[in-house]
Amino acid sequence: MLTDRNCASACGAFSGAVKDLRLGTLVGTRTAGIVAAPAAPYLLDDASLSSCPSGTSSVPATSSSTASASPDYYLPLTAHDLSTGHDPDIAKALALLGGR
Repeated sequence: MLTDRNCASACGAFSGAVKDLRLGTLVGTRTAGIVAAPAAPYLLDDASLSSCPSGTSSVPATSSSTASASPDYYLPLTAHDLSTGHDPDIAKALALLGGR
């Protein structure tokens, strides 16, 4: 499963479950660590609304003190990767699947 810092909410919870339950391999970088319930609106005195999550999830067992899931293969994207069009995450995922 490919992950990165843009993986949040249900994506983060799913990544954590995949890792905790050993259902697959995470490739990429740590997830955002933001897993919250739907936002609940609150009416303010000036008639505007403020939205805040109404709850959060528990921390995945594999992530120690943060809510983000750490990948099995940490592969950050570098400036060289960007300039050459190389995607180390995709390359590793394909190799793990036997495609390269």
